Amino acid sequence: MLGEILEKTRKSGPLVHCMVNLVTANDCANLALACGASPIMAEDLEEVEQVTSACDDLVLNLGTPSPRKIQALLLAGKTAKKLGKPVIFDPVGAGCSDLRRNAAGEILCQVRPDIIRGNASEIRTLLLGTMAHRGVDAEEVAENPTELAKMLALKTGAV
Repeated sequence: MLGEILEKTRKSGPLVHCMVNLVTANDCANLALACGASPIMAEDLEEVEQVTSACDDLVLNLGTPSPRKIQALLLAGKTAKKLGKPVIFDPVGAGCSDLRRNAAGEILCQVRPDIIRGNASEIRTLLLGTMAHRGVDAEEVAENPTELAKMLALKTGAV
């Protein structure tokens, strides 16, 4: 299955708009290239709609948030959804600050991502609005991560 996906990606060569954090930007670009995609990274409000419109997919990452970047994430996400493009959301450290928790909630409600990639603590925050006690790392989560993912899919309509 993975081989088929990689082959399809290499044949189509999608342009992927990666709105990722400073820590992972180089890795994300290299991974996209290795899979046969072409990455582009734009976060400025002046160009984010235009770049998103030209791309095939959008990746939103909450790893290095600021009020301006959150605006750009929302604008890009809404643009992609309006155009029927897939949106992947990584709510990095969603529970470690009010800024991240609130931004993640706005992205869920306003953008409605197609795929959410997160650890158990981040998914729990998206579901329950709880705060983590260890920063971006996963804290002890009593709930089953698989069950959390199913609950989040039902909550967001991304079944």
